[in-house]
Amino acid sequence: MRKNNVGPSWSAFATAVAGIGISTLLAAPAWATCSGVTYTFSNGTTADANQVNTDFTDLKNCVNAGGGGQTFTGNVTTTGGYIYANNSGAAGIFTTTGASNAINAHVPSTSASFIVFYYDGAGGGAVGQVYPNSSSSVQYLTSSDERMKNFAVPQRDYRPVIDKLLVRDFTWRADGSPGFGVSAQQAYPLYPQAIHKPRDANENWQADYGQFAPLALWGVKDLYQITANQSTQLGKIHAQADITTKREAQLERTNFELSNQVKRLEQRLSVLERKSATRTASN
Repeated sequence: MRKNNVGPSWSAFATAVAGIGISTLLAAPAWATCSGVTYTFSNGTTADANQVNTDFTDLKNCVNAGGGGQTFTGNVTTTGGYIYANNSGAAGIFTTTGASNAINAHVPSTSASFIVFYYDGAGGGAVGQVYPNSSSSVQYLTSSDERMKNFAVPQRDYRPVIDKLLVRDFTWRADGSPGFGVSAQQAYPLYPQAIHKPRDANENWQADYGQFAPLALWGVKDLYQITANQSTQLGKIHAQADITTKREAQLERTNFELSNQVKRLEQRLSVLERKSATRTASN
């Protein structure tokens, strides 16, 4: 079945291309007036990949021609159900209406990802994704598989980093709105894995606050260890204090006994002195 007039059948087209790897990135199109743009379903339910690539190129050209406000920029091609940007440019989706979303992602269940990121040098596996955490929230995920990591390395002490890292309130110069966070330039020499240093000095530095979460967790665990060590030392001090208290009590009892003995000796000595005085007087 082959049809023209893409506007009225957008939902069917979007459903079809989603099945071969193209997410439904565009909202209901404003470019329904683009005539002559075609799409094809080979068996009524599954889109033919080659035809969809051709159709998507037609759609891209239609949109770039001014049909709908969204634009694919750069040297963009479509191959195998995906949108590609050649080295000369970047693929982008823009909206010219202030109240319009640039990208809308819909999935039918929590077992499907909103978007998955791949890197050619990572063995073809996914390096990150935006995944439904439930029917009302999402997870922003990045690679953390222990099979990809080597933990047999010396453990760094991050106390100096946490101590020197600037974290405070600020206001954005653009509009004066309040913020709370780090300075990318100040944090870079301390914790570079959380900072993107731009290649062009005119571009903005950027921070990945998700990378600071392990640092904060390490700091909390370190505080727990410090507290545990201090509790152990305090327990030893209390035990030594108890021993000292018992010794003081024993010494007080001994002193009391010695005092009584001294008193008894003084009494005997007094009796002997009186007897001696009486004998002397009688002689």
